[in-house]
Amino acid sequence: MQRCADCETPSVAEYLVEPGNEHVWVCRECDALWLEGHDRDGPSFMDLARYLAEVGREPWDLVLLRSDAPLSPLHEAWPALRALIGEGRLSALRVGALAAEARDVVGPWGPGVPPLNAAQVVPSEPGPVRMRLSGGVVTELVVEITGGRLELPGVLDGDTGPDFTVLSRANVESVLRQARAAVRPRPEGVTFDTGRFRGELDFEGERLRAVRVRACG
Repeated sequence: MQRCADCETPSVAEYLVEPGNEHVWVCRECDALWLEGHDRDGPSFMDLARYLAEVGREPWDLVLLRSDAPLSPLHEAWPALRALIGEGRLSALRVGALAAEARDVVGPWGPGVPPLNAAQVVPSEPGPVRMRLSGGVVTELVVEITGGRLELPGVLDGDTGPDFTVLSRANVESVLRQARAAVRPRPEGVTFDTGRFRGELDFEGERLRAVRVRACG
């Protein structure tokens, strides 16, 4: 496990830059970057954002080759938002899943609960992650971003979700480009449509505050 000379955390990982065969080393904590042949025991060559801008690449063009370091909050939040927008998925929750499976995960449980073909929102109590059910399937995932890691509902309680507050608006726009989403502005943020999933992203200033995802069609 290699220690970063800039921030002194053991967080340096090796990546392959595609297309091509250039190798770079990036600190997953502070985004310091070294090129092949540079002394990684010394100060970084530049930061990741500047490198990507100069070579005309996006973050998803970096393929992780080797790392013993845990993911930084940013590197964890980025693919989680990509999965939410592009695949309609957050952890074990998924747009299009059977309502029975969703309710097994988040509740409510026991006698007196509404029939599975009834339109309803689960969990019924307010929370940062909720699902709309209709016609026996999950029709929408709703994520309210208040601060820190997401608290996941039901049997997922205790598992921590990603911290979307670390994503800047520029980060979110990059995720939308990666998902090949058509984007339209709206007063609260933007609407998006990937061809498979569509929805809305709400912003407060430069920070993401809510995500709503539904299947297209």
